Amino acid sequence: MANLAIVEVGNDDHITIANTSAGSVHIVLDASAYFGIAGSWDAPGSYRPLALKRALDTRTSTGPVAGGGNVLLRVGDVPEVPSNAAAVVVNLTVTEPTSNGFISVYPTGSSKPNISNQNYGQGQTIPTLAVVPVGPDGTVTIANSSSGTIQIVVDVFGFFLRGTPSTAGAFAAIAPKRFLDTRTFRGPAVNAEAVPVQVAGVNGVPANAKGVWVNLTVTESTTFGYFEARGHWAPFSFTSNLNFDRRQTIANMAYVTIGRDGKIEIQALLNQVPRLETTHVIADIFGYTL
Repeated sequence: MANLAIVEVGNDDHITIANTSAGSVHIVLDASAYFGIAGSWDAPGSYRPLALKRALDTRTSTGPVAGGGNVLLRVGDVPEVPSNAAAVVVNLTVTEPTSNGFISVYPTGSSKPNISNQNYGQGQTIPTLAVVPVGPDGTVTIANSSSGTIQIVVDVFGFFLRGTPSTAGAFAAIAPKRFLDTRTFRGPAVNAEAVPVQVAGVNGVPANAKGVWVNLTVTESTTFGYFEARGHWAPFSFTSNLNFDRRQTIANMAYVTIGRDGKIEIQALLNQVPRLETTHVIADIFGYTL
C-alpha cells in the first residue's frame, strides 16, 4: 500500500519513518518534489509546514458520520492555521466503515463535486493525503458517500497561503475536478499502457502550470499492479504512486510534473499472465503549482 506524505525536514537534513506495528516491514520511499523558500515567506501560494496536529477524530467527538452525511473541519480551530488559508494539507483516515463506499472532501459552500479522495471496503481502515481548498467560511466538508456509517480521523500537515500566486513554485487551489475517467471516456488501460491527460490550460489550470496535485483512483482491475504518474513523454522511473490488488478500488494523491505539451500520463503496470489484463483509471485534480 502507498500513501503520499509531505514531510518537514529535520535540522539534520533527515526525516524519520517509524513502524508502529509489532512486526517488521519493508519501506520504499519515492521523492516527488520539495518545497524551498524562494522570495517572501508570506508570498501567496507559499507552503507552511506544521508539527503534525490531529484536527478531528469523530470517534471521540461527533460520533460516526451517517451514510450520505458529512462532517465539517473548521480550519481556524487548528492551532497555527489561519482561517483564511487557501488550502490545507491533511491526512484523512477512514475507519470502522459499516459498508463499502468513498469519501469526497471539498470546500464548504460549493456543490459536492464528482470526485473521490479515498475508497474503502466494509471494516477497512485506510488513509490518504488530500490538499483541500478551504471554503469562504473557513471550513472544508468531508462527505460520506456510502450507505453505512464511517469514522473519520484528520491530521493536518500544513497549509497554503491565500492570494493570487505569482512566484515560481507557488500553489493555487482549484475547485476539485475530474479530469479523467476511463470508464466513460476511452475504455480500460492495458498492461504498460500510458494514458495521457491534458491538464495545463483547461478546467482552471493555467497554461504555465508546472505541476498538478492529482488524486488517482484505480477500479475494476483484472489483476494486481501499480500506477506510475509523470509528465507526458517523461522516462519511466520505476516508482509507484498507487498499488492495488485484483478488483480493488483504492485511491492515492500524487504531485505530478506537467510535460512540455501540457499533459501528464498515468501508466498502468499490471501483473501479466497469458490473458490480456486491464484496469480503469480515474484522475481528480485539486490544485497546481506555477
